[in-house]
Amino acid sequence: MVVKFGCIISISSFHIVDFDEQDISYNAVIGNDTDLVQGKESVALLIAQRKGRRDEIDLHHLSECFSRLAEYAVKNASVSIHMPRYSYGMCNVKWYSVERLIRKYFTAKSIPVYIYYFQRK
Repeated sequence: MVVKFGCIISISSFHIVDFDEQDISYNAVIGNDTDLVQGKESVALLIAQRKGRRDEIDLHHLSECFSRLAEYAVKNASVSIHMPRYSYGMCNVKWYSVERLIRKYFTAKSIPVYIYYFQRK
């Protein structure tokens, strides 16, 4: 749908949506206390799939996107990166390849990364 409306210019695109501090607030349990936490959060959209091939990720383009995301995280002193387990359900990419990219771009720069796994059916 995004491609249909011309919003995505090319593969390897990297898009950031920043939220203001007043937009983000939630209750967090810290120790035994529940506090209202406010802070800056951003959402990054990484384009590493070709139109019409939803079951494939291009590792070269994913690498470019990760590189840009790492630059953004370092420049903005981001605390952590949260992402799904890329390659899950993909026919052409193994998790080991994606994990190497995560280590190269994030772990090597001391950027904490949290990977979310989907339940297998």
